[in-house]
This record gives sequence, C-alpha cells and structure tokens, in this order.
Amino acid sequence: MLVKFCQQRATTVLSPRDADLFQNWLLDLLAARVPPPLTERDYDWHAIAHACDVDHADL
Repeated sequence: MLVKFCQQRATTVLSPRDADLFQNWLLDLLAARVPPPLTERDYDWHAIAHACDVDHADL
C-alpha cells in the first residue's frame, strides 16, 4: 500500500530518484516501527528531507 502511494503520489512532485529515496526511507521507518519526525503539530519536513536526502523544497 505504501509503495502504491509513493508510485502514484510521490512521483507527481518528486523526481524518480527522489521518489525512490522517499519511498525507501518510509519503508525503513515502517520496518523499524518508528514514526516520522514531528514538530509540535506537524511532520518535520526539514528533518524528513534531510533523512531521505531529498531537497526540502521538493517535499
């Protein structure tokens, strides 16, 4: 389900390389049962971009 989401949604805003990096990072989080980094009220997109080596502006 996560792979399908990344293939359908992430590829609309990210390059194929960045979409793969983002997808692999999400799958690693899922396998480790670790939530994505959060700020006070939302996802920490700067930390996510850094973690998956994708430009923050693209995310």
